[in-house]
Amino acid sequence: MLEMTCSNLSQNYIICPIKLDSSPERPSLGITLPFLHFTMYMPDVHQQQQMNHFSIEVTVLDDKQITRRFRCSTFQSTTSIQADICTFPLRLTQRPIGLKREQLLLPPSAEHDNPHHSKKLQEECEPCWNRVCIPLAEYTHKAYRTKLLETKHLQIHGRRFLMDGVYFAESKISEDELPLEFRMRK
Repeated sequence: MLEMTCSNLSQNYIICPIKLDSSPERPSLGITLPFLHFTMYMPDVHQQQQMNHFSIEVTVLDDKQITRRFRCSTFQSTTSIQADICTFPLRLTQRPIGLKREQLLLPPSAEHDNPHHSKKLQEECEPCWNRVCIPLAEYTHKAYRTKLLETKHLQIHGRRFLMDGVYFAESKISEDELPLEFRMRK
C-alpha cells in the first residue's frame, strides 16, 4: 500500500516508468492488456478548505502509431476529447454514516421522506475504498476509432490518498476472481 500526501496536486505524483538520464525519451511500459484496474482510498473529501483531488493519466499507443492520453480525475466534470488527450470525470464512492441495512433494502414509505435522498444523509458520508476499472481498448476505439496497441506510461496525481494496487488485465475482474492481496479492504 502506498500513501501520498502533499498540499500541491501538481507536485505530488508517481510516474511509471521513470525517464533515464541517458535516454532522450521515456521508456515504454509495453503493456498490451486492455483493462487498467486500481484500488484507492481518499481519506477526506475536504482538506484545509480545498478539495482533495486525484487524477490518473494513461499514455497509450494506437494502431495508427499515435500516442494518446486518457486522464480521469475527480476535478473533471465533463468528458472532453481532443486530438492527443481524452479527459473524463472520476466519481468515487462514499459510504453514508449510520445507514441502516433496512434503508438500503426497503423502498421508502409514502409517509416518510426517502432516506437515500435526504440532505442530512448526503452530508454525513465517510470515505471508503474504491475499485476502479478503465477499459482502455474500448475508450481508444470510442474516442479515436483506433485500436489500442500498448500502454506506454502511467501517471498518478493526488493531494492525499492511499493506493492499494494498480494492475492491468485481459478483462474486467470481479472481486471474487482476485487474489487475496488485491481484494478491497473491508
